[in-house]
Parts: sequence; C-alpha cells; structure tokens
Amino acid sequence: MKHLLKLMSLPAAVVACAALAPAFAAVSIDTVALRNAVTVDGVRAHQFALQGIADANQGTRVAGSPGHDASAAYVYNKLAARLAWSSSTKAIRPIASPCSAARSALRSVFR
Repeated sequence: MKHLLKLMSLPAAVVACAALAPAFAAVSIDTVALRNAVTVDGVRAHQFALQGIADANQGTRVAGSPGHDASAAYVYNKLAARLAWSSSTKAIRPIASPCSAARSALRSVFR
C-alpha cells in the first residue's frame, strides 16, 4: 500500500515541479555566419596541426605536458591572428585522475 501511495503521488509531483520551474523562451540566434565560416577543410587542417603537435611531443597533448602547452599556444596564436585579439594566459595545475596515474605507469613500461 505504501508503494502504491508513492506511485500515485508521482504525477502530482511532476506537475508541481513543472509549474515551479522557470519558463524559458527559445532565443533566436542567427548562426548563419558561424556555419558558413566553419568548413570541413578548416576542421581537418586544425586536426592535422594538433596531431602534428602530439606527434612531436611523444604522442600526447595531455594536460600538463609539453604537448598541451604547444596546443594551447597553437589555439592562442590562431585566435590572435584571426581576431586581432590578445590575452594573457594563466598556468593551471591539471586535476589528477586515476587515468593519469595509469597512463604514467604505462608510459614507463613501454618506453
């Protein structure tokens, strides 16, 4: 009986949550210029460049590695050249994960 009451109250809870949630109107954004600017050839050129950076840095661009720094410089320079843009960068310490420890262990085995 207890489970039946919970089940019966579910539709009321859904309606209440829907009524309390703020309503957001769809915002119309014109994306034509962006869609026209991004081409398959352009994407492939960046992929090729980033792969070249990885290849030159022991096959990786993982955060905290020289490959990551080179990738960040590549993106920064592309933006700066294209947009007459300048900014500063801030070094951050990458978040360690179990995967990064495993990668380090594998790297030491397969060198």
